[in-house]
Amino acid sequence: MPETFPAQDGTTFIAARQLNPKRIAVVQVGTRPGPNGTETFVSVERLDPLP
Repeated sequence: MPETFPAQDGTTFIAARQLNPKRIAVVQVGTRPGPNGTETFVSVERLDPLP
């Protein structure tokens, strides 16, 4: 995972896995303020591998 990857505020877990030779998945799990109080979030982003 690139060192410059922007972790969201409230992230308590972040991991990256290579899905195949062309994609890496970055998963973030944590809590953040929501319209009805604190909410749990899961964020998944697909990145191209670094050369």
